[in-house]
Amino acid sequence: MGGFSSVNGDPLGTIMNADNVSFDGTARGTPVTTDGELLIGSTTTPHIRVGHLTSNDGSIIVTEGPGTLDLSGMGASGSTTVSLSDDFMDLAHVTDTYGLSSGQVMSQMPWVYSAEGSLTGSVWGANTPTAQHPGVWTQSSISISSKNGYLFLGPVMNLGGGAVTINWIFNIVNLSNATNTYTLYIGLADGPTLQLDGVYFSYTDGTNSGDWQLIGIASSSATTVNTTTAVTTGWHNAKIVINAAGTSAQFFMDGVSLGTVSSNISTAAIGPIISCARSAGTIATGSLLVDAFYMTQTLTTPR
Repeated sequence: MGGFSSVNGDPLGTIMNADNVSFDGTARGTPVTTDGELLIGSTTTPHIRVGHLTSNDGSIIVTEGPGTLDLSGMGASGSTTVSLSDDFMDLAHVTDTYGLSSGQVMSQMPWVYSAEGSLTGSVWGANTPTAQHPGVWTQSSISISSKNGYLFLGPVMNLGGGAVTINWIFNIVNLSNATNTYTLYIGLADGPTLQLDGVYFSYTDGTNSGDWQLIGIASSSATTVNTTTAVTTGWHNAKIVINAAGTSAQFFMDGVSLGTVSSNISTAAIGPIISCARSAGTIATGSLLVDAFYMTQTLTTPR
């Protein structure tokens, strides 16, 4: 039972002991019984709550222990962390090829791309930046069914070796519709066709009422979670958080969790991708803008 009492000979009896706490006389919080839990203030009752330190963007690693909190920055040690990012500040086409009518386009990362146009043409082009979105790329017009406006880093990693957080910041300027139809994929996949292995968001107007879908696919066997969150135009931040074992992926759009996929999380080689895959009509230039990509992995076993 909580109260004030003499502890270790305290003559004033001013040392507090408590199973849970209410400093303002309102509803009490829950007991603090888990490693790393903290008492955190709230503007609404109960005003003292139990919580944990977190890192929304994955840039800080929080390790909780019995009475301890250890904070370390991502990328502090190359033996334990992987950190990739691209702000799409520069645009340079090179002649290396990957598959049919594909090439590479350079910014901070060497992206494999495909869309209509030649390897030296405006397959992906620089778009007008803004104060909030410096460095923006846009896909070119797509009117041939075999052409997709994708950026793919290649099959560069395998899940299951440590927790992964991946983010894409993008702008949907034109939604898919019955005349000009495309499917948008955002996340990780084994290749531009996304048929065998991957973990990604998916959207097209004629599926799931045009709401976001969350997909895990391993060896062509897919798990699909249909959300009720409508896809809208404008800037968005898509985030996928995959647990260290590579068995579960939680999906966030603009900071809000849309759901979790806990099956068919592939352990095959995959890599970051964003893809606008045309299926009908013409996908106008500038329908998809890309501002930033960033990904971190904390390796379970240091390399």
